[in-house]
Amino acid sequence: MIEHGPELPHGSSAARRLLIAGLSTIALMGPNPSTASAETPAAPGALPPAVSLLPQPEAVTSLPPSCVTPSGLNQLKHYQSGSDNHYLARQIVNSHISDTSTETTAPHLELGVEDDGGIVLNNQGRREALLMLGRGLGAKWQRFIIYPDRYSDPAFRTNSTTAIKAAVDCGYKVEVTLACNHRQWESADQYGSFAGRVARRYDGLVSELTSCNEPNNVEDKWLQALPSKSLPQTERAMHIAAYNAIKAVNPNDEVVQGELSSSDSPLVFEQQVLECPPKEGPHCTPLPADGIAIHPYKRFKDWGDGPLPPLNLQLPPTAPEIGIDSLATYESFITAAYKNGLLATTANQKPGVLIDEYGMQAGIISAANWARLLTAVLSNVCADPNIKRLSLYQLDSNVNEEWNTALINRYGKPGVPFFVPPLWMSETNPQCMA
Repeated sequence: MIEHGPELPHGSSAARRLLIAGLSTIALMGPNPSTASAETPAAPGALPPAVSLLPQPEAVTSLPPSCVTPSGLNQLKHYQSGSDNHYLARQIVNSHISDTSTETTAPHLELGVEDDGGIVLNNQGRREALLMLGRGLGAKWQRFIIYPDRYSDPAFRTNSTTAIKAAVDCGYKVEVTLACNHRQWESADQYGSFAGRVARRYDGLVSELTSCNEPNNVEDKWLQALPSKSLPQTERAMHIAAYNAIKAVNPNDEVVQGELSSSDSPLVFEQQVLECPPKEGPHCTPLPADGIAIHPYKRFKDWGDGPLPPLNLQLPPTAPEIGIDSLATYESFITAAYKNGLLATTANQKPGVLIDEYGMQAGIISAANWARLLTAVLSNVCADPNIKRLSLYQLDSNVNEEWNTALINRYGKPGVPFFVPPLWMSETNPQCMA
């Protein structure tokens, strides 16, 4: 039965098995908060040696010992039982499986999670617990956004290094996004210098760095144009400067471009990024990028008990919004850009698509329909070998944040969508997961 999971690896000691059992049981069933000690974790031997609600026990049992810390176990006491939501999520996943077929593809897809407030800033003091819960969901990537104004603070630099090391200790691969907002850059070289400093600080800890965050986000002005350059050509110059600076630190680091918002005509913007700058000459230098990252949020209205909205729309590249329902539009664009010599990678192959942020704003649709949609999205990206990663934005809710796409509510209870990724992986056994 999924609730009990398979036996733990034979190589694990009895004490190790009980500790991991304690981790999972505390996390998802939870002791009575009135009886739990705030200083000492519950004795692992007092808990049943089973992985309670997570249907992918190997994702938890394989955690390095440095990830399962006493303080992390104490933090997990905050999280309430989600057994009712687990039951509903399982019904949704199994219903989807019975109605559709998941195409078999070679391994290409990895799951990621991100929580700026909960993990990077550690606002709730539960960073270690969230890192463990993310691994329990099957996530292999952790994304960190480094804003230049934050990075200028020595305390943030120390805290961010601690957070990234903690993620690595939990077995995550780490991606760092080098934000461009919160300042007016004097030149692309100035941004490149910033990228080089960050790359040197985290060298050996990060696997991937990306330039700017939602540079096409006109409303929030997350990128401001350099003198005498358009906004897209500013993005091009900034990315090239960052790419060169990062590769000079470590040629093995992957450098990704894009992080495009699904709004503000993302592919109109990207086409102008890829165009030859004025006066460059008859031959345009391809934009170097080891991947193209997108944030395909889509504001669906609640459709009640009706059929799911279509997820394979091919929109014109001029569309003002290109979301999770139209990933094929991004792929067609990237394929054409690569074939036309506008994009180049160090691996000499078409850049993959990285869904670096995805979630559903609270209150847009019901929790059950969000779980239905997420199940369908997982199957959709699984069948597409060009999509290399799907990262879910926000694990833990922060009541002070206007933007709330968290999978766990402010009271510490996992919502229905929280259980969808591990249940989907367990029930479908997809060959696409790398």
